[in-house]
Amino acid sequence: MSMHPSMRLEYESKSGAILGALFISTFLIYNKVPKYNVELHRILNEFIQLVKAKPLETTITNYLEENSLILQISFGFHELNPQKILKWQYKTDRKDLKPDFLPTRMDGFCDIVEFKLPYIKSTPLVGGENRKHPSYEIDKAIAQAEEYEAYLEQEVNRDWVQKTFGIKVLHPTKYIIIGHSNEFSAEERRKLSKTRNTVFFTYDEFIEMARYQIYRMQSSI
Repeated sequence: MSMHPSMRLEYESKSGAILGALFISTFLIYNKVPKYNVELHRILNEFIQLVKAKPLETTITNYLEENSLILQISFGFHELNPQKILKWQYKTDRKDLKPDFLPTRMDGFCDIVEFKLPYIKSTPLVGGENRKHPSYEIDKAIAQAEEYEAYLEQEVNRDWVQKTFGIKVLHPTKYIIIGHSNEFSAEERRKLSKTRNTVFFTYDEFIEMARYQIYRMQSSI
């Protein structure tokens, strides 16, 4: 895919989260619209009903693995690489890791995407007004993504992943999809993105991203 002039930005920050967000937005705007798919519309509506039913995280991940196009069109990913078992390449007591998705971007390198529960159990940020920090639920989600990142930052592990799965890794952006906008505000998510270098989307945002792409396909007919 040729690079649009607007993508040649002078990034003021080397934050992977910012780069990832810019990549998504430019892909959605400038990538050619695929042919409208009625079945895809049905699948998205089915996913919406699934989210409303308050499913387990594994149910969501399995559904998206089986209906991968929703996630692909929402973020502009190429291949999703779902639930790959990451084995440590040296002696350790740590358990093997299994991220939800290690999706490949159009540049050939992967990111980290984790789907958590669509309804947050508690306030996402806790503490005093000037000393707010992530709740246990949010911090646990971030820590899990950071563990995957730490694994992939080690060259011996990174080389094994590429040799075993054909997945290339270099400074992956971490994405967490959790909760809804009415319980996890954009301001709260922006603060966490800055302090923990993780991009947050809520389920309603994720669904709207997919819906927008589907309508975009329809309008191109």
